[in-house]
Parts: sequence; C-alpha cells; structure tokens
Amino acid sequence: MESIGELLLYSTVGFFAGIYFFAQGLYRFRRKRLIEDTPTSKIRSIALGPVELYGRVVPAGGVLKSPFSNKECVYYKWKAEELVGGKFKHCVTIQEGEGKVKFLLKDDIGEVLVNPSEAEIRVKDDYEYATGIFHKTPENVKEFLESAGIDLTDLFGLRKKIVFSEYTIKPGDDIYVLGAAMTKDEIEKPLEDTEHTNRILIHKAPDMPYFISDKPEDKLRRSLERKAVVGIYGGAILSFISLVAVLYIFRIL
Repeated sequence: MESIGELLLYSTVGFFAGIYFFAQGLYRFRRKRLIEDTPTSKIRSIALGPVELYGRVVPAGGVLKSPFSNKECVYYKWKAEELVGGKFKHCVTIQEGEGKVKFLLKDDIGEVLVNPSEAEIRVKDDYEYATGIFHKTPENVKEFLESAGIDLTDLFGLRKKIVFSEYTIKPGDDIYVLGAAMTKDEIEKPLEDTEHTNRILIHKAPDMPYFISDKPEDKLRRSLERKAVVGIYGGAILSFISLVAVLYIFRIL
C-alpha cells in the first residue's frame, strides 16, 4: 500500500506538472506569433504603439555595478541557489534580486530612451560561481553575501553547496526589445529624466507585453518555438500518462 500511495502522489504531481508545462508552451507559442507579426522598426521611424526594435545599449546617464562581477551595466539580476536533498538532489533558490536603470537603444540611424522597469527581461548568465570545500570565495562575492545576509555555512559549520549566478545587460550589448512606443505625457508616473529630452520612449503599455532579450529576433523566435513544442506536447503527454496511472490506481484499490 505504501508503494501504491507513492505512485498515486507522483502521478498526481505529474498530472498538474503536465498542465503547467502545457500552459507554458501555449504562452511561448503566443509570444513567438507576436514576434513574427510585429515588424522590426528602425528607431528613427518608429510609430506610437506596439514596436519591435534591435540595437546597441548606450547609457542614458547613470549605470549600475553588478554584484558579483562588479561590471558596469544597465541591468543585473542575481540568484543564489542551494543544492539540497539526498538521493534526488535539486537546487532551491534561497535569495535573488535585480537592479535596472533607463538606457538608450541605438541603431545606425537613431536612438530612443528605454525604461525597463516593468519589462520581462531574459538574458543569459555571464557569471557563475559555486561554493565548495576547495573553492576560495572571491572578495567581491563575499562582501555582497555579507550585505545580503547569506551564510555559506550550515548549523554544524559545514560549507553549503551554493551556486551564484549573475545576468547582466551592459553598455555595448546588442538587445531585442518588444514593447510600446509612447510619449512621456502618456506615462502615469513621470520619469526623472532631465538629461535626455526624447519625446518618445519605450515603456510598458496596459494589456501589452513588454519583453527584452539578448537574442536577435530569429534566434529568439526559434528558441520560443522549440520550447513551445516541448511544453505543449510534453505537457500533454505527461498529464495523459499521469491521469491514466491515477485511474488505474483507483481501479485496483
């Protein structure tokens, strides 16, 4: 009975996990279609409303310092994940954070101000560090961990297995932006922007997606297509198999 109970638990979890993967696949498929249906514009000729842009990042004033690599950037996200578990080890996020500032997006004929405050930002990690018995923690990482209140040792004084990842958008990076071109008068919260007086900026509009990626459009579209197919078909198959298993268990009980 104990093994049947475990099988029932795993089957139930698998059923709902499949529904989640299926929903994520549909979300990525809709995002892919939106990218396909929105033409890429030159910055100087953008019109108000939905817009797709690709260009180089230029600081619009102040820049940030990334917490681990200590590099100048306009966006950073960091994540600390601890490796836990016995037989089935897995990573659990114990803390994360991000920082972002406005920046200019520039192509060969123009530039526009981008406010990333409400954007969904997807960029690859460009710094990773894992603690270990024979790994010496870099001083800049150690200082940041102390300020964030993250302890590298457990109750017994043993060193935890923690992986630290950092994701950044730096000046000079080429990025893709899918958002809304708006006038500053349309923004509900006024922007503190005395240095750059661009009338149009890229911002989050109601009921419209706002997405920033370090992949160009073709690579981003292909990546979303692969993940959509895996999510839709994989999630459907997982839920179906799990449901069959649940029904079989109830039949034999």
